[in-house]
Amino acid sequence: MSVAYFHEWPGVTPEMGRGVQGRINAVLGDAPPEGAIFHADGESDGSWWGFDVWESEDAAQRFFDGILAPAVEAEGAPPSQPRLLPIHWHSMEAPPAAG
Repeated sequence: MSVAYFHEWPGVTPEMGRGVQGRINAVLGDAPPEGAIFHADGESDGSWWGFDVWESEDAAQRFFDGILAPAVEAEGAPPSQPRLLPIHWHSMEAPPAAG
C-alpha cells in the first residue's frame, strides 16, 4: 500500500533545508530514491516541511534511515517526527466517481 509522510522541522532555515537536499543529491545523483512517487518541501512559519509519497512504508523507511536521517544530522537540523498517512488512492487524474 502506498503511504505519504509529512515532516515538519521547527527552526530549520531554508539554508539548512537546501543543505539537506544537497547531501541527498550527493548520494542519489539525479535518480529519485527507490520507491519514491512524489516529493515537495518548503518553508512555512519558521519551519521547514516535507511531503513525500512512497510505494510502501518499507521503501520510505529505507530512505529515511539510510539517506535522510544522516543528511539531517550532518546539517545540524533536529530530527522530525513524521506523520504517516496511509493512501487509499492516488493519481494525476480526477478521482473516480463514487458508485
